[in-house]
Amino acid sequence: MIETTGSLIEGMTFQYNNLDSLFSITGPGTNTPTTISILQQAIKPVQEITGFNAVAARVHDPRGSCFKLIAHGGLQPGVIQILSPQPAEGTIYEEKMPVVVAAEAALQVWGYREIIYIPLLAGEVTVGFVELLSTHENHLSEGEFNFYALIGKILGSMIFQAQRAECLQRAAMIQERVRLAQELHDDVAQLVRSMRWGLDEARVTLDNQQLDKTYDILDNLETLAQHTADYLREEMLCLREGVECQEGIIPILEGMLQRFERNWGIKTALIVVNDAADHFRGVLSPAAETQLVRIVQEALMNVRRHAEASSVLVRITGDENRLIITIVDDGVGFCEENIPHDRLGIRIARERAASIGAKVNIDSHRGAGTIFKVEIPCCTEVPA
Repeated sequence: MIETTGSLIEGMTFQYNNLDSLFSITGPGTNTPTTISILQQAIKPVQEITGFNAVAARVHDPRGSCFKLIAHGGLQPGVIQILSPQPAEGTIYEEKMPVVVAAEAALQVWGYREIIYIPLLAGEVTVGFVELLSTHENHLSEGEFNFYALIGKILGSMIFQAQRAECLQRAAMIQERVRLAQELHDDVAQLVRSMRWGLDEARVTLDNQQLDKTYDILDNLETLAQHTADYLREEMLCLREGVECQEGIIPILEGMLQRFERNWGIKTALIVVNDAADHFRGVLSPAAETQLVRIVQEALMNVRRHAEASSVLVRITGDENRLIITIVDDGVGFCEENIPHDRLGIRIARERAASIGAKVNIDSHRGAGTIFKVEIPCCTEVPA
């Protein structure tokens, strides 16, 4: 038998300010919450608020059509095995208010007599459950039912927001894979085809004993192979690039431009006007800084692939209200309305900017180069 240290507190006037410990789970200064982290952090506050030591928390798993055990406290391993998982069926899982039911025989062996199921609600959608395991019978008052229901609504809302954010992150990852697939097709595939054609041509010239021409072709193939290696190295560096430098993102942009010039022979320059660099420190969230780096990467890749430019300038200006990053090239320019819909570079840059409350403006004309401008409010945070 197990002795539970908590029990239902009867006849008390519930102090709703005790719920502050739940709100603090996703409060200012906390890391980006996930479904798992919310439920794991909620166990201790729920134990304290309800007076129950034995607590389990579940979240709905649509793939398995069940409520999966995510977090727990005060439970023995044998009890945990009994609780996980539970099919998403039956009247218990259709209730929108807390329900008290008798513990099944397997739980009674461990000394539990009743379970209080608290639905975690986001509106009318049940996203999970908190289960309070009791060693005695409980007689809940209307106030206790309402109090537990409030706990469920608070946690349910948090979980719904976290699930929504997780869905957006997964969508962003899928979009990034699409972008990489297109680039591999547009760039690497073309480079490999060019090398294959060169090898075919070298074979023909060698069969015809045109050795001088064969050597020229092989020299070109060596250059092309180096070009491919440089491209892949730059792509890998872009994927690994992070905003971890204590000095801010300016050093990262400097390194990015240096590699760009070295690899592709396009002259680069970075101009930071006045104290614009200082506005980057402590103003943007790390997620916003990361997106900003990615936007500049997208712009530079477009310059390399399409602009036929000999130079590119990155200019950073700022004031107390906003930061402006302007990328100017001297290439051939383009008409944005004529860009094929399957070209993702500009669209992805705009979507990245929108995710941090920034705007992208492009001014380009045939034969007149391109001005790519990102304007980001200094107070911006990644939207919830």
